Amino acid sequence: MRASIKICVRSLSVMVSIAAVAVAQTVRNPAPLDRIDPSLITEVPRSVPDPVQLAAFIGDKTAALKLGKALFWDMQVGSDGITACASCHFHAGADSRSKNQVSPGVLATPEDVTFSAQLGGAPNRQLTAADFPFHRLSDPNDRFSSVVDINDVVSSQSVHFGLFKDSVAGQAIDDIDYAPDPDGFQINRVNVRRVEGRSTPTVINAVFNRLLFWDGRANAVFNGVDSSGKKIPLVFKANQSELLTPVSLQLEQSPLASQALTPPLSEFEMSASGRPFREVGQKFLRDKSRRLHGLRPLARQVVRSHDSVLG
Repeated sequence: MRASIKICVRSLSVMVSIAAVAVAQTVRNPAPLDRIDPSLITEVPRSVPDPVQLAAFIGDKTAALKLGKALFWDMQVGSDGITACASCHFHAGADSRSKNQVSPGVLATPEDVTFSAQLGGAPNRQLTAADFPFHRLSDPNDRFSSVVDINDVVSSQSVHFGLFKDSVAGQAIDDIDYAPDPDGFQINRVNVRRVEGRSTPTVINAVFNRLLFWDGRANAVFNGVDSSGKKIPLVFKANQSELLTPVSLQLEQSPLASQALTPPLSEFEMSASGRPFREVGQKFLRDKSRRLHGLRPLARQVVRSHDSVLG
């Protein structure tokens, strides 16, 4: 990708790892300057804004950038060993897949797990142009005809439903107790991949957003623990003697850090149900007591030699 995508994650051992922020080094205008509102030219920043107080928690920004990009692309981060953050953002920053990309409306009230007959009435289906739009007139030639509307959502496929049991150092696939999917992602009683309830937004220029996720719940203030931004004293910082001290982290201008804590643990995105964040890192850490070697980052993928960060 021409744009170096950086993302933030929680620390898996000593402290919060704030693995960078997002998108390229400068903003490139997509149209000639004479066609752009002058206010946009003067108001849009020319460089990526860093989180405020970043230097207080990151000693080596270049290393943090490498860590962030590796974790964003690494398939091994997913509970199934093949689902990465980038699985839903690899095509122009979004998702271009067209099979098994429909959610039945699990975010509706009350929760809806029924797939619309208009879309075949079942998951794991290939979308076609005839499926759209989801909001249509029963008679397209009569604007007064009744409206046919469905609450299904085209989004991104993820992992199969299962209950998290454990992670093992050096093992990409988590130990999972697979159970019948309660949200309808089954065919003939066999689980198929789940689909997130909202469509995947692009990550291009996401660093300039104030809030993230479609509902804005990823706060601009990063607390090191979750996406809420609330002040929670559960982050540990290592001093020069390597002792851990509990601190309250309030890293401003960091919505991407807040956002990054959610997808790796979501049972509709990358995780078996109930996986805590520490277990994401456990797979990559060496377990000396059991003589197990941790996973090599990006071990199942090929990195281009001229990659802007990892080449």
